[in-house]
Amino acid sequence: MTIFARVVFALPLDQSFLYAVPEEFLAAAQPGSRVVAPLGTRRQNGFIVGLTTEPPAAGIKVKELVQVLDDRPFRDERFLEFTGRLSTEFLSSWGEVLQASVPPSLALKTKTSVCLTESGRAGLEKKGLGPKERVLAAVLAEAPKGRSPLFLRRKTGGKDVSGLIARMEKKGLVEVQRMVAKAPRPPKAGGPEASVQLGLAFPDTLPAAGLLGPIEKDIGEGRFGAWYLFGSAAFRKAAFQVLVRRAIDAGGRVLYLFPEVAPTEELAAAFKKDYGRTAVVFHSRMTDKQKEAAWRTLKSGRASLVAGTRSALFLEAGPFRLIIVDDEQEESYVQAESPSYDARRGAWLRARLEGAVVAYGSSRPTVEAFAEARRQGMLIELGTEPRRTRVTLIDHSRDIPLISRELEQKLRANLAKGEAAILFLNRR
Repeated sequence: MTIFARVVFALPLDQSFLYAVPEEFLAAAQPGSRVVAPLGTRRQNGFIVGLTTEPPAAGIKVKELVQVLDDRPFRDERFLEFTGRLSTEFLSSWGEVLQASVPPSLALKTKTSVCLTESGRAGLEKKGLGPKERVLAAVLAEAPKGRSPLFLRRKTGGKDVSGLIARMEKKGLVEVQRMVAKAPRPPKAGGPEASVQLGLAFPDTLPAAGLLGPIEKDIGEGRFGAWYLFGSAAFRKAAFQVLVRRAIDAGGRVLYLFPEVAPTEELAAAFKKDYGRTAVVFHSRMTDKQKEAAWRTLKSGRASLVAGTRSALFLEAGPFRLIIVDDEQEESYVQAESPSYDARRGAWLRARLEGAVVAYGSSRPTVEAFAEARRQGMLIELGTEPRRTRVTLIDHSRDIPLISRELEQKLRANLAKGEAAILFLNRR
């Protein structure tokens, strides 16, 4: 019985392609594995997104997979379902969305090599080649293992080397080999973490006890819920601290999304100090190596919290128990370039699939999010911070007595009401 694989490519295409799985690849060809498959006249890297035994319609010739690049799936089926739904909702290429989830240093690299064939060698010896063909063939004759197109362009000084190679390949004078490097193995679970000096967390006081009870219940039971915390930044921070602790105590992981890079580093440092556990930061300003290190830490299971911008949504560290989207009103959660998506909606989709709680927060929510949360009964109003004490600064650079006129008036008014006052004076 023939097994067929549905494959998507990192190209602006809205469809998958069907390929037969050769017998030698049956064990490795699983949903989430990366493969090399023929597409048109070229070979492309892609992802298997499904397997089937149902043959194609009569008369359709199915090509075979050329290579399976992973010993075990690079992405699990839950992540495939998430990216598939996200790409459908935002009319993006599924393959491009999956490719965006791969750290740049782990992206597969194709090596192209041009070799001289026997026909080409014979043509060179019999002087049956054109002037440009002869120059190229002479360079390749000295390299039995072939040369890269870049090397040939530099060596021959030709501007249209790619076109020349294509013409010679069509004539059978050269052979173009495209090889994909073997994919690095996903890391296994790591050992225990190094010890860390713990600190004591002093969260801001919430305006009223019991406000977060329904959310904590969803987190504890591992049940999907979409909540909106409407209130000041200080109150939201305090509330999110409570929810993060609840998720961690329940043995889960937390994804904390910010619209900007700056807060991510601060949160990760505070998390490690307060909880003694590893937190991973992920954003666009990191180098490729830093992104790879973050990805490997997550895959090894050592991190309990991910703090990042919208791209952190594609990190596979699940299932998450809690996803937080702070400052929900910010448009930087939207990626306009391909693959396009909105991380706010993506957070909802991922939480729904993983049975997690997604908690949005803002003091200036978007109209649609606020209205929907209120309609669903999922809006929690934290309130605003009390008005801060008014402070008046008196300029003593002028010739002003020890007690200024303003201070004297305030003291007299205070004493007239029978209230006390405290004066602090410096030692001079």
